Amino acid sequence: MLLQAEVALVQPAVAERVVLQGLTIQLGPDLRTTYPVVMNFNISGQVDITGPADANKLQLQGTIKLDSGEVTRLGC
Repeated sequence: MLLQAEVALVQPAVAERVVLQGLTIQLGPDLRTTYPVVMNFNISGQVDITGPADANKLQLQGTIKLDSGEVTRLGC
């Protein structure tokens, strides 16, 4: 999410000239994704990012693991 916010601030003409190659982001071990009351997961993994610094053209490849967590089923 943070990366997308930073990329969005770059002007389109500049974004086309900036190319990411070999950028690897390591996730975890204390990274958590939550949707209050519904889900709560600890996640880890690695994501490689390549391509122009344009959020619509970036290419992502990698693995994100759900190490532990819970999902709450809400009744209607």
